[in-house]
Amino acid sequence: MNEEVFICQVYNSTRGLIKATPSNLLFFKIENIINRKTNLAKKWIWTAAAGLLILVLLNCTIVFNFASNNLSDVELLAKSIQNHNELY
Repeated sequence: MNEEVFICQVYNSTRGLIKATPSNLLFFKIENIINRKTNLAKKWIWTAAAGLLILVLLNCTIVFNFASNNLSDVELLAKSIQNHNELY
């Protein structure tokens, strides 16, 4: 019985408590901080996406450029030596 009275006293002690509400200035400050961080994050995401796109396009260009040359390694070496050893 004593436990039930204690439980009722604790339960009744919370009646009449009012939820604390912060001022509008605090909400404004928090909202500004959140907006600043998300704008910065979006800028970095777009920068990283553009960099990745450039790398993929460069890689595709290199692969397709060298894939069209059906020369063997020896032929490529001979061609590069020939171009640099021209005598006039």
